[in-house]
Amino acid sequence: MCMEAGLDSLIMDPNDDRLMALIIGAQALLNKDPYCARYLKAFRQNMFEVK
Repeated sequence: MCMEAGLDSLIMDPNDDRLMALIIGAQALLNKDPYCARYLKAFRQNMFEVK
């Protein structure tokens, strides 16, 4: 993962739900989301729902 290697910026579409879900999940796995708060908030909003 590029985020593990130090990627800290990216040009992307913030309206792309799948991409945002991937980034939020990666931040949780890399321990960059304290207590997985952002991940849990996204999960409660059904951001990870398969469409």
